Amino acid sequence: KAFKGPTAKIMRELGYEMSSFTVASYYSPNLIDGIIIDTTDSDLAPRIEKLGIQTYVTDTLMNSFSEKKRLAAEVIQFAESLQK
Repeated sequence: KAFKGPTAKIMRELGYEMSSFTVASYYSPNLIDGIIIDTTDSDLAPRIEKLGIQTYVTDTLMNSFSEKKRLAAEVIQFAESLQK
């Protein structure tokens, strides 16, 4: 579920299933090595990983500065961990 913005509306109008799996499969491992998904989509992580995309599951909702800092640190750590 999109937190805000037009993403969900656009995906629906284009006939795509609204999910992080759909986003990952669109980009596939030819374009991305990893994807960060929210804990609410954790059940999709195994499906995404079967595409050959490393998946990091975390809380992506940022309501405070400290949550923004936490997520930024996790994103950097995950990006550094990706195998080339």
